Amino acid sequence: MKKMCFLFVLVALCACGNKVGQNTCPQSITAKMSIVDKGTSRWYHSLFWDVETNALATRNRAVVDIDETEELYTQPLKLSLCLRKPLAEATEGEGVLVTLDAPIYTELHRDPSLTTHKRRYTAHVNDDACLSNVWYAEYINGERCSNEHIEFFVTGDTIYSLNYPDIWGFTPEGLTFCFTDKDVKEVSATCRVYYDVYAARRIGMRTDNWAWVCRLASEEIPLEVCKSGCYSLPVIEAMSMSTGDRQALEEMREEAIAGWEEFTGESMGDASYIYDFDSYMVTLNVTYNDGTQREYTHLATAMYFEP
Repeated sequence: MKKMCFLFVLVALCACGNKVGQNTCPQSITAKMSIVDKGTSRWYHSLFWDVETNALATRNRAVVDIDETEELYTQPLKLSLCLRKPLAEATEGEGVLVTLDAPIYTELHRDPSLTTHKRRYTAHVNDDACLSNVWYAEYINGERCSNEHIEFFVTGDTIYSLNYPDIWGFTPEGLTFCFTDKDVKEVSATCRVYYDVYAARRIGMRTDNWAWVCRLASEEIPLEVCKSGCYSLPVIEAMSMSTGDRQALEEMREEAIAGWEEFTGESMGDASYIYDFDSYMVTLNVTYNDGTQREYTHLATAMYFEP
């Protein structure tokens, strides 16, 4: 089994009250989830974990324009951890509602000597289509002291966004992106959110203490797209699932623990559930002035580093 280190990378930014096209207060929602096939787990599809995505990382980096500004972030930049624990469960009709514990936020750039300026990153998808995001750069005494914190990759009509804060484990919840193209009449968008479920005896090195249970995917979630083509990713505060899926989840948890204990020769004890954010898959339906339509996919995904 591989040993994984928690260097996550996608980031949640909450900057309430900013202008359209920047990050606004994210919508908190209950996502209706169901169990999906293990073969789609991030164990096989993380950016650094297989040959195909390694090729993506080295050959499909998007051309990105960077608009540097002197504008400061006026509110603290906060990041939401990928890992969530179930806070409570309740039966609702024919389903089960799992309320997640509150996201654990940490403020970025607590060093008072650092100054954080806004920057707009615009990734070119094809000749005219672009995906942009307002992000940040750090300075000290007027000198740039941070690497670029966001990268984009493009393969066909799929755009990957990856954020690189210099800290661990954050989702893209609340992050705002803008899609633009020539002669666009309208853009509509939906997304699905994916979580990996683990039984964990304690937080630490993943394969030392975690047993992978299954992967959950939400139903399609409609996103509000403004006239400028901007949309924000929602914050997941709870999950609902059928009683059948909830029972299956418990059965798979017991199987996962048994397999882990057989492999390690140790006891996992009273292992708790951990819900680990994987990605948002956004479907962008673009209608042009001449009536033609085109579909793009934006994959906003957390990424792990394997040493």
